[in-house]
Amino acid sequence: MVEKNIKNIDEIILFAIEKISQINKLLLWNIVKTEKISPIQIQFIDYINKMPLEATTVSNLAEEFELKKSTVSDSVNSLINKGYLERIQDHNDKRVFYFKLTEKTKEKLGILNKKNDIFRNIIKNYSFEQKEEVVKFFLDLMNELYEEKIIQPAKMCLTCNNFIKDYNPGDSKPHYCKLINKYVSIDEIKIHCNSYTKKSEGNL
Repeated sequence: MVEKNIKNIDEIILFAIEKISQINKLLLWNIVKTEKISPIQIQFIDYINKMPLEATTVSNLAEEFELKKSTVSDSVNSLINKGYLERIQDHNDKRVFYFKLTEKTKEKLGILNKKNDIFRNIIKNYSFEQKEEVVKFFLDLMNELYEEKIIQPAKMCLTCNNFIKDYNPGDSKPHYCKLINKYVSIDEIKIHCNSYTKKSEGNL
């Protein structure tokens, strides 16, 4: 029987995560240098680029980056004045504003989005079953890091008070959402939900 080198596998996973994250950091840092904006502002731009419109409020940015709303507001207003962002008013609640990238910013992020497209095209080559296992691994990893207070919770199912993991083990839809009263499969798990409710300390 071949002995499995678990420690080496762990190191390979860590190395791969770091290597992939470095690609994004390097591309973002190049934009910071050429456009003369702050590191936190480029992180705001990257977040807004990736997230749905309804997630791009000052409150969500403040929560995501653990900053005061006033700090976020000042930084975002500066980006608007420089032509990097546009402010959009909510149709139903006039007090709520969202942010989206201008065409100028989309052009600057072209190389970053091209990198994402390359990743997507590579990912498409893998079977659903392979991708499902990867998703399970990374969602569980993010959840563990959240529980250890290493990262802030993403507004995803696994850290939501409405979500019950493995409520029906072995089923094709093993998880359960109390909010919508439905069983959920791994590919239906959300990484950003407007109805997200953070778990209390006792429920972690």
